[in-house]
Order: sequence, then C-alpha cells, then structure tokens
Amino acid sequence: MASRAYSDEFIFCVFLPWLAIFCSLSVQSAALCPADVAVEFLRAHWGDARDFWRKWGDLGDDNCIRRFAGNGIRTLAEKLVEDSKITVKLATEVDNLEALLSVYDYVVVATEAPTAARLLESIDAERAALLKRLKHERSVVWMHRDLRMLPEVTNTSWRSGLNLFIDSSAAANWKPLVTTKPINAYVSVYLPSCDAELKSETESNGKDVVIQTWAPLGLVSPEPKELLRKASYFTRPVLTTDYFNIVSTLVKSNGRHRTYLAGSYSYAGNRKIPLLENAMLSV
Repeated sequence: MASRAYSDEFIFCVFLPWLAIFCSLSVQSAALCPADVAVEFLRAHWGDARDFWRKWGDLGDDNCIRRFAGNGIRTLAEKLVEDSKITVKLATEVDNLEALLSVYDYVVVATEAPTAARLLESIDAERAALLKRLKHERSVVWMHRDLRMLPEVTNTSWRSGLNLFIDSSAAANWKPLVTTKPINAYVSVYLPSCDAELKSETESNGKDVVIQTWAPLGLVSPEPKELLRKASYFTRPVLTTDYFNIVSTLVKSNGRHRTYLAGSYSYAGNRKIPLLENAMLSV
C-alpha cells in the first residue's frame, strides 16, 4: 500500500485497525493480510476515495445500524424459522468420522478449521495436515454494562450504536515486524441504539445499558465489569499468503473420501476476507 502512495497515517491509524476490528484480529495479524485482498475488501464495502469517508461516517449512524440489526438480522432470523421443516437431532458427540461414514453416504463438516482438522485425521490425514497449518487467533465477546467501554458523552440520552476503539498513539508509532507491543483495539456496540424492542424492554426495567464488546483475547485493558453473562470465545483465521494458498488446495479436494467441508476456509472464491457470508456460500 505504501508503494501506491498510501500514507503511513492512513495505513497504520485507519486502515489496519479498521481491518483488524472487522476481522476480529489483532492489528499485528491484520497487517499480514495480502494487500490485494485487504484493499478489495475495502473497495467492495466502502467504495473508492470519492465515497469512502461518507460510508465510514455512516458506520456510526444509528439509523444505519438499526436497519441492519432490526430490519436485517431480525427479519432474516424470523424468515429462517418460519414454517421450517428442518429437524436437528443430537444423539452423541462426534469425535471421528469413520463411524459416520459407515452409516451415511456423505458427511458434511461445518465447524471451525481446528475442529475440522481433528475430525478428519482418521480418514484424510492430508487435508487434516493442511487445516492444521491455518493459523488462528482467539477472540472474546462480552455482554456487560460497563460504561468505560463506551465513549464519554455529556448527554447520556445520546450514545452511538457502533464504537470503534483504537490506541492512536500506539498505532502511529507501530511498524510491522519491528514493534512487538500489541495495540489495544476493539469494538463496543450500545445495543439499545440498534434494537427498538431491546430499548423498550431495558427502559421498562430501568436499566438501559446493554453493551456488547468483542476483541482479540488478551488485548483489551481493562476488561469490562458488570458482565450480564459469561464471556464467549471463538477463533479467527490469521490471513497470510500461505492461508490463501492452503484454502485453494482444500477447495480442490473437497468431497474426497465422501466428506465435504463447509466454512469460509473451503469457499471457492478463496481470495476474500473469511466472513460468515463466505461460510454460507461454501455450502
């Protein structure tokens, strides 16, 4: 990006923190992403220089977030369960695939890559080895009431829905492969600003503070207090050139030994940021 005249301030204080937050990665890991993948993701979601900053500003607009969270996610969820004919039965925990393949014609493994690697070891050591080469970071999500995780405002009746936090001084002085100190970057969502039903419910209970914060594990300081439920943990892939080469190889072998992988790491359009949309498209 620097060779294309992007300034260090834009790269390290805006673009990489933004990419890291959307990928739920540390800034250091986000910097390993191939530039063509990262810039194409930026262009696809935010347009070119003419409308980037307008769309960036819209990111914090509560009406925009409300349309996505209320009309988008809620409507999708309602449609999925409407007249659903899908039945899910959990009889036992699966720890290998050999027994399943003796009963079923095909098996679909729809898990995170580390779990898929463990399940595949007994029937396809080659694919299991490839999956183990995909590097990951652990991230955490908290549901809480800790106002320290929101910007300070003089008028408490106004709180932005989506809030991106980045240690700008650390980012300005950080260089790839040189600085080892991690950058504190995370997202906090003030949920009543995004969901009218939740806002009405929380106001009726006299407690309108419900915050969701997510970040790479161990990089948020301090951690939030007043948790509403236990923290949730998940893994996110570290996007390197090797990652995309491995995904390309995995796609070519999908279905081998009557076993299919479903996940962003098995999506044929593999030079893309591995978000949930790509996991759905891989099915």
